[in-house]
Amino acid sequence: MRAASGGRGADIILDVVGGAYLEANVAALGLHARLCCISTQSGSKGTLDIGALLVRRLTVLGSTLRTRSAEQKARLVADFSARVLPRFERGELRPVIAKTYPLADAARAHEDLENDRVVGKIVLIP
Repeated sequence: MRAASGGRGADIILDVVGGAYLEANVAALGLHARLCCISTQSGSKGTLDIGALLVRRLTVLGSTLRTRSAEQKARLVADFSARVLPRFERGELRPVIAKTYPLADAARAHEDLENDRVVGKIVLIP
């Protein structure tokens, strides 16, 4: 991640993996950055380097949609659509695409994800 940001590090990471990626996510963050844990697909426990939090003045927070009401979820989707999606369209934000696969190789793509052979998003091409 640091290489993708010119060595500066990420400003924010939305983590759906959880424990297994905690150390790598913290290492990938830049100064004054935030790690938002939103799921625990690999488990809920990880090792946290408190020194990295202090030196780079990082923020780690957690949230989930599961316990929110339908109205809260709708507000979050509307807010995300209004504030974040335009930033992708303008090129200010971009997803980290790890690898592309032909649709016929979807099983291999899932296998690569399950075995931690990719970091970032995968794209299936029809």
